[in-house]
Amino acid sequence: KDFTMVGRVSTSDLLVIAPADSGLRSIAALADRARKSPQGLVYASGGIGSPAHMGAELMLQAAGLTANHVPFKGASESVNAVIGKQVDFALAITSVALTQIKSGKVIPLAITAAQRNPVLPQVPTLVEQGLAGAVVVSFGGLAVPAGTPAPIVARINEVLRATLAKPEVKAAIESQGSTPAPSTAQDYAELMRAEIDKTERMMKAARLEPN
Repeated sequence: KDFTMVGRVSTSDLLVIAPADSGLRSIAALADRARKSPQGLVYASGGIGSPAHMGAELMLQAAGLTANHVPFKGASESVNAVIGKQVDFALAITSVALTQIKSGKVIPLAITAAQRNPVLPQVPTLVEQGLAGAVVVSFGGLAVPAGTPAPIVARINEVLRATLAKPEVKAAIESQGSTPAPSTAQDYAELMRAEIDKTERMMKAARLEPN
């Protein structure tokens, strides 16, 4: 209620990652190890209530599994926890995990979007691995204070869409594993409302209560 939505900028999926030498290569292998582990597996996220936390709980729920959650102060720290073998796996936004995947320090087991990411075409989705109810995509956009005159909102949206259409901007966003996704102000507002509903469902899966 405090904001007027201007438009979406981009979307980013998340990756399920594990230590490179873990021997894990799929979600099925991860699930098998979770079921055989007496203490249960431990996973990292970028913080309590983050998309990675709630996405992991959604994935675990869809797979009929449980795991112990260790929140870190951001996605980079959660990826470092995987590299350091402090945890068995993590969910991390693709743009953050990508460098460590390319360097061979972590291995991607799945991507959380409905389709594969062109930057990592070899990584199957959770849906492809039998977890149809575990699609999680993060997105970002622009908003202005509520009450901002409509012509100003329209002008910012116009400039935003023109900027995202530039080849160099598109290439920069895609190189990080994200996808440019401009929208109208109305579409972005509707997306935000739908995301609130989805977030409430994911909070229930993660057993989180709103403050």
